[in-house]
Amino acid sequence: MQELLWCDLETSGLDPILDVILEVGLVATDSQMNVQGEWHGIIHHPRPFLESKLNEVTQRMHSDNGLISDCQCSHALIHCEAYDSIQRWIKDHKFDKRRMAGSNPSFDRGFLKAQMPKVETLFQYSSFDMNTLYAFFSIEKDKNREETHRAQDDLTRDIAQLKRYLGYYHRAIGLAHE
Repeated sequence: MQELLWCDLETSGLDPILDVILEVGLVATDSQMNVQGEWHGIIHHPRPFLESKLNEVTQRMHSDNGLISDCQCSHALIHCEAYDSIQRWIKDHKFDKRRMAGSNPSFDRGFLKAQMPKVETLFQYSSFDMNTLYAFFSIEKDKNREETHRAQDDLTRDIAQLKRYLGYYHRAIGLAHE
């Protein structure tokens, strides 16, 4: 396995042109899935603007998980601050040119390409998609896992699952060689 830069975005909807990024989570891992660094930010949006961007599903989801309220807090970054901070963090820690990993990196990459294009170019061109792993090996997602739809929670869960699956794989390989 190689070093990865995990990315998860929470958004107001599914369209990278019409909808907005609400939250960004990044986690860099080494080849053993040990965390090397984390970046997290919530993007500030004025309430009337944000509410105009949310549909019924995302309104309920992000009200329940507290993200809408967090987007109104004083610690929330304006878009350009987040954009600059993410670029600096990736470059300063030399996490650029790593493969993007996550539960649906093509979705996140589409939003980055539309709204934070310089950030998107810092990733390697290819991605590691946990959903593809589940489908390819017919793995059912953990039925007990909590879906918070918050960036850092989702990344922590995905990294732990991949680490567990790699452990199974390494034990199987070890048994096959005995």
